[in-house]
Amino acid sequence: MPKYKIKELVDGRWYSHPADSEQELKFKLNMLMDVNPLLDDVLIVHKGKEIEAWDFVKGTGQKKKTKKKDKIVNYFAYGSNLHEPRMLERIPSAKFVGKGYVLKSKFEFRKVANVRSDKTSKAYGVVYSMTFSDLRVLDRYEGHPHLYKRSETTVFLDGGKKVTAWIYIMVKDKAIVLRTGELTPDQDYYNIIVSGYQAHGFPTKVLDVAYLEAKKKTVETKKEIQRDREKRLARARQSVHDPRGFSQKWSKW
Repeated sequence: MPKYKIKELVDGRWYSHPADSEQELKFKLNMLMDVNPLLDDVLIVHKGKEIEAWDFVKGTGQKKKTKKKDKIVNYFAYGSNLHEPRMLERIPSAKFVGKGYVLKSKFEFRKVANVRSDKTSKAYGVVYSMTFSDLRVLDRYEGHPHLYKRSETTVFLDGGKKVTAWIYIMVKDKAIVLRTGELTPDQDYYNIIVSGYQAHGFPTKVLDVAYLEAKKKTVETKKEIQRDREKRLARARQSVHDPRGFSQKWSKW
């Protein structure tokens, strides 16, 4: 078993490289930075534990000035992780910082919770603090970077204090709703979020409105998916039964 492992995130995919010594580790890290300009992140794992993580300026291959070495970061939860027992089940070391909101954002359901850009709204949630390594663990629970993409945002806490926190936003056109057209959440999942809203004193009307909007959009989305299927089926039938394609192809000769 190798002493070290280098994990690199390139264009949404993780790749792993073993290293048996510090010298080999440094050599491979330098090589990665030289030959791969599409680097997003690099993790260094020692004996199964992430000991260092670097961010890169995408498209340049240049490492950012800040180096994250298991430092404490903030995470803004607005969905099922509002429910503290669920959060602690996933990340036992997470610590509650405070409740607040993100401006110009609106809560919605796309089968699961999401926030979208909206100049007139604000999304309620709570901030937890955790190590950067634990945030990487949370990435796997949240489906980053395929279902959700993690980015930094400003959170306004109760009392007026502002903090910077990581937030997960659903990737456009990557949502699980594209398979079925269903945007409304499962009842158990919905109840967990309601429980979180009630525990922190947030207005549950936000969830009611989001649910009704999802229900309405589900009808529209399913019709759109059905129309798209019918068009593709019609094209497929035409290509099989219409001989004109063949005759037109050979008419040039």
